[in-house]
Amino acid sequence: WRDSLALIRFHGKCPGRHHLVTSSSSIFHSARSTSVRLFATQYTIEEEGVDPEVLDKTVHKHFEHLHRFLEAKPVAGHTQDAFCTLASMLGSMGDAPIILDSGCGTGKSTVTLGKLYPNHIIVGVDRSLARLTKNGIYREQDTNSDTTNVVFVRADLTDFWRLWTESSLPKPEQHYLLYPNPYPKRRRFQTRWYAHPAFPLILQDMASDKIVVRSNWKAYVEDFASATSTANQIKLEKGDESSHIYSCHLPTVVDPTQPAWTNFEQKYFDCGEECYEVVLTKADATTS
Repeated sequence: WRDSLALIRFHGKCPGRHHLVTSSSSIFHSARSTSVRLFATQYTIEEEGVDPEVLDKTVHKHFEHLHRFLEAKPVAGHTQDAFCTLASMLGSMGDAPIILDSGCGTGKSTVTLGKLYPNHIIVGVDRSLARLTKNGIYREQDTNSDTTNVVFVRADLTDFWRLWTESSLPKPEQHYLLYPNPYPKRRRFQTRWYAHPAFPLILQDMASDKIVVRSNWKAYVEDFASATSTANQIKLEKGDESSHIYSCHLPTVVDPTQPAWTNFEQKYFDCGEECYEVVLTKADATTS
């Protein structure tokens, strides 16, 4: 009975909301996960990873047809305007290396990165005006003349990445994707970044030296790593010397004793929910 049930005492702000995790049968499974979590918090995502063959075919399709996706998707006007404003701001901020925080939400992670990397420019991007306006830096950046290494942009991420790759701006040295659980329902798996038509923009066109993905959903970071491996194979098969190959470290558990980078992580740490991180490093790249 000890193998099937364990009594655990939880501390934090989420008492009485823990339950056994069960697996549902479907074509989606996690062939990469070897551990089984018996108990979960209210934030635990029970959906399993994408079938490896489905994921492989999806990534191949998106790398082959990226041009079709971009041709069929006009850039949103508000994103075009925001990007032009950002380009002007970056031009006046010197030549410090840039770190991109995509899907930054309220910007807690962006500010945290700004403190961790004071000699970098940190650009936080989110599509939600409601979330961004909760951050004082965003509310005041148009009128505040004080120097800061943090800039916020309200934009559609796919359009924003595209505009960046088409501009003369230097590629971000590091790229963070910290929104923890994008679209866990199976029917929407192709809206997760690793299965999204814009995935090649992240690994091929933006091509930051270092990409960091965090989530409380272990299958998500495992699938992101698997999709990256498939992307590497595609690039090697094409023999394009300009293509970027990424080494992918195994997912690790984020240390809950360290300060949370996002509001989501803070909630998870308070409840004993584990967060995972996968780091992609471009071959022969060095980061500060």
